[in-house]
Amino acid sequence: MSQQYNQFIYYKGNERLELQTNQEPGIYAFIVYNCNKSFSQLSFPDNVENDWVKSEYDNGDSTYNLLFRYEPAGTPTVTTWPNGTFNDPKLIFTIEDTGTLFTSDLTVDWVNDTSNTGTVSANPAFNDPYNREYTEYNEGSGSGDPHIKPMYNKHVYLIPNKNAIYKYFDNQEANERTIINVEMKVYSLKLIIFAEELLRRKYYDEYRKAKENIVKFVPDQKHEYDSCFANIISVRYENEIMTFDIESMTVEEHINPEYIKITDLSRSDQKYYRSKKIKGIIPDVKMRTITVPSKKYGSIDIYIYRDYERLNHRNHIELILKNGNKSNMKSCSGILLYLGTHDLTVPSLDYVGEVEQDTVKNIHGLKTIGEYMTKELKAELKQYRFSIRDRVIAKDFSLLEGI
Repeated sequence: MSQQYNQFIYYKGNERLELQTNQEPGIYAFIVYNCNKSFSQLSFPDNVENDWVKSEYDNGDSTYNLLFRYEPAGTPTVTTWPNGTFNDPKLIFTIEDTGTLFTSDLTVDWVNDTSNTGTVSANPAFNDPYNREYTEYNEGSGSGDPHIKPMYNKHVYLIPNKNAIYKYFDNQEANERTIINVEMKVYSLKLIIFAEELLRRKYYDEYRKAKENIVKFVPDQKHEYDSCFANIISVRYENEIMTFDIESMTVEEHINPEYIKITDLSRSDQKYYRSKKIKGIIPDVKMRTITVPSKKYGSIDIYIYRDYERLNHRNHIELILKNGNKSNMKSCSGILLYLGTHDLTVPSLDYVGEVEQDTVKNIHGLKTIGEYMTKELKAELKQYRFSIRDRVIAKDFSLLEGI
């Protein structure tokens, strides 16, 4: 088997899978395992609809194996785009229901032997030799709030809960230098839980005050359970800088305004941050999008969501690069791309720093969510939450005076 090709690219921004058959010896058939979408939920361009034979297997757990064989006019053929018979568009399929996205890191097997037709219900579906790889994100591949999903790491990591400024993205280009730095702020988990419990028990007047107290009483010395959230984002394009307050969803400062654009405040599109319904009601979530031009990447979009109801899920930041393939991204740094970026934290929001062209492995040792949220910690957090709940049940509202 081989994993050197990376021919299947998942464009998260438009919920589509593209086949990049620019490597010899091309592709005859491929299968996507455990996809959270069936064929009925996908749409296909004409060249896929007419020339590919499609087979589906229901795994019985709301996932599907999707098998494709390239047989134009009924003849088994190997695709070698752009020099062969499978012409543009390379697009394989898009999602009909844009309210949900593909599962990340889908496993794909493919073959170039037209006699190796595959079995859609099996894993592996093909006889040896076959090739295995995983769908790689292109657009919308980095997000963090402080749960970080880097473009080139398969897991979700947790930023340490401290007041600090992190480098989210740096294209490391001498020309068109683009940098995104984000300031994190620690808020008291005690006050967050207290407000949530007041709302749950319909103490609405007390809840409104408790909700305001979360940002009013910022702890000088954090508790080990306290949470940190993205608070201020700074976007630099050459000498132009936009500083944006995520809590208020307003532009704080825009220096040399010309190229960086921002949309008006609007209701969430539910695309990159799917808010949780509470008793069937969709919570109040707003969004704005900052767009930075780029000759190399087409454009860079920063989607910012602000959740006004889920107090411990205050915001979400999604980084979208229109032409964000691996060859373009090799010189970039930032924790939304690599955990091996040289500057995990930076001294100021407008920090630029020297150009560093190489990246390394996870030198900062950030923990995944699974590594952080141990069984023991879950039990401790549950007990901590219950202790605050019991105070509310006893109508002890002393936390309204702060921490």
